[in-house]
Amino acid sequence: MQHLWNVITAALVWLAMTLQAGAATLIRDADLEHALSELARPILQAAGLSPSTVQVLIIQDDSMNAFILDNNHIFIHSGLMLRMTNAAMLQSVIAHEAAHIANGHIARRSQNLARANTITGLGIALAAAAAAASGRSELAGVGLGVGGSARRVFMSHTRAEEAAADNDGLRYMERANIDTRGFTEVLNLFRGQ
Repeated sequence: MQHLWNVITAALVWLAMTLQAGAATLIRDADLEHALSELARPILQAAGLSPSTVQVLIIQDDSMNAFILDNNHIFIHSGLMLRMTNAAMLQSVIAHEAAHIANGHIARRSQNLARANTITGLGIALAAAAAAASGRSELAGVGLGVGGSARRVFMSHTRAEEAAADNDGLRYMERANIDTRGFTEVLNLFRGQ
């Protein structure tokens, strides 16, 4: 485990020094990708995901972020990785993102966003029609209120997904016999943000 962490740390330091700042790009390095795959394997197995299907990739970006866009890729910003001090911290990020995949959050998030956009569009159209029919322009503001409400409902779903990913990620770490203090250390990195 320590050897894998050393490979990742050395590769990131070297890449951070050699890559120019600017547009976010994928960091492609065979040793780094192999080390990430080995660190992710027990987490992915604990989540019921195939380690041969889900790939962990690093994006050259100074911000502290990690995310998924589909069920096969976990993206971690190099800025977050450079702030980590041990493998368990990195594994906790992988566990959190694996939970998003295992829980089907990508599909639900798309559905919730589409629903929120539909509600917003209908609210604006109805408010505009009411304002035009009544001659009271202040009714057009109702559409903005409906849009704000739809956005708040969407964000509450997103917060619920994040909480579920935290809980399940911790469970995956426990199943894989990985020190869960890494999870707490990552949360501390985000404190105040």
